[in-house]
Amino acid sequence: MTGFRKITKRDRPEVLRAAAERHSTHLQSALGIAMNRAHRSKPLVRELLGAATVEGMAEGLDAKVACVSFRVPHLGQTWHQLIPWDALEGERPSATATHVAWSLRESIKRFGVDGRSDA
Repeated sequence: MTGFRKITKRDRPEVLRAAAERHSTHLQSALGIAMNRAHRSKPLVRELLGAATVEGMAEGLDAKVACVSFRVPHLGQTWHQLIPWDALEGERPSATATHVAWSLRESIKRFGVDGRSDA
C-alpha cells in the first residue's frame, strides 16, 4: 500500500474537493457491499459496519487520505481506518469492502471486543 501524500500549495482546491467526493462515494459503496456480505458475521461487525461514517478527505489531516470511522459505543471509542487516496484509485469498491471488513475484524480481535456491554 502507498503512503500518505501531503496536500501542497500546488494542489487546486476544486480538484481536491472533487477527489474527496469521489473517494467518499467509493467508500460508501464499499461499506454497502461489506454490509451485504456480513449477513453471517457477528452482530457487532454488522452493527459497526452499519453505523460507519466516511470522509473523502480525513478531517484534520493535511494529506490525501480518506477515512472510515467506526463508533464502538460500549467502549466509548471510535476506530478510524485511514486509506491513502492512491490506494483507492483504480480499486473496485468490492475490493475495498474486503479490506475494510478484514481490518475491522482484526481490530475487534486485537482489542478483545465481543459486543457485550461491561455496564
